[in-house]
Parts: sequence; C-alpha cells; structure tokens
Amino acid sequence: MMAFRRMITLLGHIPWLARFIALVPAVVKGINDMRQVCVDRAIARNERGTNQKDLFYYLVLDFYPASVVGN
Repeated sequence: MMAFRRMITLLGHIPWLARFIALVPAVVKGINDMRQVCVDRAIARNERGTNQKDLFYYLVLDFYPASVVGN
C-alpha cells in the first residue's frame, strides 16, 4: 500500500512519467487485471438487472441508451 501511495505522489509531481510507467508490463498487469474484473462484474450486473433504480442503473443509462440496457 505504501508503494502505491509513493507512486501516486510521484505521478502527481511528474505526470508525464505515467506514460513511461505504463510501458512496464509488471506495473500495469495488476491494473489491467483489476480493470477486467470490474468490466466483467459490470456486464454481469447489467445482464442480471434490478428492480430498483440505484446509482449503477443511472451510470449505465448515462453511457448506453435505454434500448441497449433493456429498460
């Protein structure tokens, strides 16, 4: 956790460094894995549907029209 905080602090001071850090596969692997898990869960949540209109419902409708979401 401390290394993450240091990295964020460093990138806050030197934002152009993020382009070079993104080229290091060991650094980006965890980020890409987490992103894929989030996308998979969002797709599953959208397919499962809901009876209540919560924040996720409105965020999805903000990006996709109602005809795509199915409501």
